[in-house]
Amino acid sequence: MTPHDDDPWPRDDAFSRHLKAHWQTRTPPLDQQAAWQRLKTQLPAPRSPLARLLDWRAWWPPVMAFAGGAACALLVVAFLPHSTLDTQAPAPAFQALSGPSNTTQRTDAALVQVAFSQQARMADVNALLVRVGAVVVDGPSALGLFTLAVPSGSAAAALAELQASPLVESAAKVSDT
Repeated sequence: MTPHDDDPWPRDDAFSRHLKAHWQTRTPPLDQQAAWQRLKTQLPAPRSPLARLLDWRAWWPPVMAFAGGAACALLVVAFLPHSTLDTQAPAPAFQALSGPSNTTQRTDAALVQVAFSQQARMADVNALLVRVGAVVVDGPSALGLFTLAVPSGSAAAALAELQASPLVESAAKVSDT
């Protein structure tokens, strides 16, 4: 039993021998030593170690230019963000001017809660506040109430003037501070 008995395409040994014989008659025999000698004449002559060492001048400038550029890029990446970010002052935190933290600004003030009329114009409200010496310290609340700080000495007069104004729907004293 040969290894090709179970092969679905059995080899045709006679045909293979015929192809091999045909190939050998058409192809001249190759003398490997002569071919190598012919090839050696076409190769460049081996160079001395000194000549190979002097070749560094050909590749050294491009390598150094690339290395210098890489070093500059590294310095820019390393130091530029720090120099630009450190010189800027941090932005102040946002604080609403009418927030509850401003209620303690006037220690000699009485607090009054006021609901302005919906038809009141801002210019008229500002004129009324200046006339009574009041400052908005909080508001409007969910109910539309503003907290005003008025001087303690004139709190009663300011409250009476606010209640008498047609711009105000309601005004009430909250506390003395």
